[in-house]
Amino acid sequence: MGLMLLSLLTALAAAQEGSTTDGLAVVPPTVSYEWGLLVSYGTIPHFYPEAWAWPGLGLRGGGGYHVGASRFGGSIGAAVEGEVPVYYNLVLSPQLTWDHLGGRLQLGASLGTDMLLHGAKGLQDDSYAFTPAPAAALRIGWSEPWSVLSRRMFILVEPRVRWADGAIMPTGAVLIGSGRGR
Repeated sequence: MGLMLLSLLTALAAAQEGSTTDGLAVVPPTVSYEWGLLVSYGTIPHFYPEAWAWPGLGLRGGGGYHVGASRFGGSIGAAVEGEVPVYYNLVLSPQLTWDHLGGRLQLGASLGTDMLLHGAKGLQDDSYAFTPAPAAALRIGWSEPWSVLSRRMFILVEPRVRWADGAIMPTGAVLIGSGRGR
């Protein structure tokens, strides 16, 4: 059994070394997915001037269909931003995405609506507010295939803007994760 698996992996590696498609070293998969850890820092005008900018931490998953070296699909992220439990945002981020996955450079863009639940712990009572916020982002970073089964690792920098509470909320994020094609 082990010898058969080794033979199959060797054949896959040999097939990938010899193939080219539009300058790519391997034929990209037709469908792929990824997940990652998101670390961010940005502005939240909902609590200005008490708390204006703070870090965030979350998870994001996504996937899509490939057309050449481009992937069109969607992603969803969940994050908490702020000085929990004093001032914070709980964020759910559904997005439509485009990513160029050729070589080691990964480029991408996304559009969506972030669902923000603002929370503040006051001396007298707690307050909460819900805000839908249109959002747009660009991505650039490093993406490295690390096996013959189309797995890869990536580190991306993502400048992002949201429109909420009558103001533009610029944020920046680093996304570190892994993906796999099927």
